Amino acid sequence: MRYGPGHDGLREGDADCCCPPHATAPLRHSSDTTCQQRTASPCCGAAPQPAATQPVGCCRCCCCSSSAPRKACHMQDICYHVRPSRRHSWCSSSKADVACLDQEQADKGFHEISDRSSPALRQCGDPHSSLRRQQQPKTSLPLSLLLLLLAAYTDPRVATAAGAGAEAVDSSAGGGGGGGGNADVGCEPPRPLPEGVMVRWSCQNYSMMCIDQQQFISYDPAYNPRLSRKKLPAFSVKDVVYNWPNPWGNGDKFERGRDLHVAPVVLRVNTSEEASPDLRQPAFSRCTSPVVLWQRWMFNVGEVFETSYVRMWEEFHAGQVDPALSLVLATPHGLRLPKFARLFFEALYDKEVTSLAEFSARRHDMRQRSNATAEGWHVRCFERVTLCRLRNRKEDTLCAAGAHLLRHYGPRLPPVSDLFHPELDRETLKVVFAGRPNATGRALLNEGELLAACNALQPEELMREGGELGEELGGGRKRYRRVKCVSHVFGGNLLYDLALAASIDVLVATHGAAGYHSFYMSRGSSLIEILPYKFSHQWVNLYYAKMLQFEKKVFYWSIWIQDPLNSRPSAFEDADVFREAYAGRERHVSLPWPALRRHLANVLQVGGNALSYKSAYLSGRHSISDGLQPVENRLDLGKEGWEGYKGDKEETTD
Repeated sequence: MRYGPGHDGLREGDADCCCPPHATAPLRHSSDTTCQQRTASPCCGAAPQPAATQPVGCCRCCCCSSSAPRKACHMQDICYHVRPSRRHSWCSSSKADVACLDQEQADKGFHEISDRSSPALRQCGDPHSSLRRQQQPKTSLPLSLLLLLLAAYTDPRVATAAGAGAEAVDSSAGGGGGGGGNADVGCEPPRPLPEGVMVRWSCQNYSMMCIDQQQFISYDPAYNPRLSRKKLPAFSVKDVVYNWPNPWGNGDKFERGRDLHVAPVVLRVNTSEEASPDLRQPAFSRCTSPVVLWQRWMFNVGEVFETSYVRMWEEFHAGQVDPALSLVLATPHGLRLPKFARLFFEALYDKEVTSLAEFSARRHDMRQRSNATAEGWHVRCFERVTLCRLRNRKEDTLCAAGAHLLRHYGPRLPPVSDLFHPELDRETLKVVFAGRPNATGRALLNEGELLAACNALQPEELMREGGELGEELGGGRKRYRRVKCVSHVFGGNLLYDLALAASIDVLVATHGAAGYHSFYMSRGSSLIEILPYKFSHQWVNLYYAKMLQFEKKVFYWSIWIQDPLNSRPSAFEDADVFREAYAGRERHVSLPWPALRRHLANVLQVGGNALSYKSAYLSGRHSISDGLQPVENRLDLGKEGWEGYKGDKEETTD
């Protein structure tokens, strides 16, 4: 037989006996303190004979036949005529959260109900921690509190599971809310974040916590007002901001669209008036351990990649983070999760990545499937919840983190043969223009003209034109027979975007999120970034020029628009809602073909060789104006930059 009211769900004993752990003389007149009846189990066997005396207490438990499927489980009353030596042992194991019954309650015919959410116990009644009491007495608060303290004295986990309420079984009895148990059966709890990661990610742990509609509810008795004067620790996200998501691009170009603050994190202790059954009778999961993350500028693909994904990849790569953790992203005000976020983080975590709003939603059917939890259904109460925030970009290892995405999604990456044939274009310099059709800003206005001229290029002719440059940069170069140039709008099919970026040699883009695809490009490929008229050097240098230089996998080239005739106002430049400081970044560009031709010639002459690119960089050829003049744009990165590159560093990042 099996006995199932305990903290860990159904228990299968060594003998055919159904005694509850620690119970004395279950449902018989003997004073024997052990369970020796082997043939007729007192909880699952034949109905016992009527007792000669009034029982001192009864518990309602779930019993199952060891030879029958779980659907054969049924509820059974267990009554006691000898008071246990330990008062918390009536209806549960040493890890239980159910308070004991006294003589007065038993005399009134009160039946305590063992409330659990394990898969097996769900067969005995309401599957969502709401197995109701048959009769509900009005117990006094001091007595209930005393029972909790006695339970905590014999087993500290009782108080933890019972949570903050004075009544450990049902918050409706008043006093501060119900406690809970642990509903997990046979799981391996995820490892908590190491201390170093907690510091680097600005994290804080909480115990015995439920998450309801983006609010965090603590059942930890350490912060219960009836038991403690300690205040529940706050978690600040006041420095986490986002830009207004809209159809017209980055919201920071509008006066009221920049640096919008996310809502403060609401943390509170549980009460007797919780609205949902799973909050009134919580069963804390140890198998699911959520890490809730706040990220600055959540709706910008480059910011999320550089701020959160790369940092997490580094910790995973070092073996510091358990992929069994559940990552939950706190989108501002419950907005939907950007699709690129799942692309990034589900390459690291085993479970589906979801938003805080989805993860904490109230469901009419709590059996609704969920791929974000270890249980496989919607769970909202946990033994451990970790809150983290990240706000600063990572400037190195971005290409290595991008390579991880390519490896992870490799079998799912679609072919890009509609643009480049894997065999016919093997000796072709493959060039992609990041298109911005119908863009309100930063569009390449003469893209069609540039594509036609680009496709007419003859590589051998450009190599001959290189003259001394070609000789200077020679050695170990890749040779191309043709040049093929196409336009592609990134952001539609994310897996296709990854596959395309990994297969091309040159990406031409105005400053913006499209440039982040350079982190997926192969070794020796190039990004040609076009900077609009009056765009700040200092601002630009913080992005691709600097980040690509750390790993030296992808070469950076820039063209600065300095002639106002090659610039056009963006759609909102004259509107009073537009931020004047962003006018330069948002202007449209008409790029003279000779400037782009110069850099394509440089790319051909470098031929993917890092030392050849270093020579071009140190000579200043990597950065030019639309009038073909050199533009000073060399970053001082010391030994980490091109100046310190010796060509002998092991290049293992593909």
